[in-house]
Amino acid sequence: MAKIIKLIVIIVTHWLKLQLYLTHSRLIQVKQRAWNGGVLLWWYRLWTRKDPLHRSLNFDGEALSVMSKKEQGKYINNLLRRREKAHQRARKK
Repeated sequence: MAKIIKLIVIIVTHWLKLQLYLTHSRLIQVKQRAWNGGVLLWWYRLWTRKDPLHRSLNFDGEALSVMSKKEQGKYINNLLRRREKAHQRARKK
């Protein structure tokens, strides 16, 4: 009987750890979607920087990982357009 109770405790403990891990990974996805794929991209798109090496023109893999295929295409096109504008502004100096 004691072995059965010990086995049940082990199974329940592992199940709880799995649930905690899954909840944590979901929270990370929500954070990436809201921050990296939302607020941060909105902030970077406010204006095109003059410096072509500005971090807002870097490729953001975290943001891309939470986007749909359509959003990914829009993101990449927008990033390329902003990079081109920044390079043109840098050449005018």
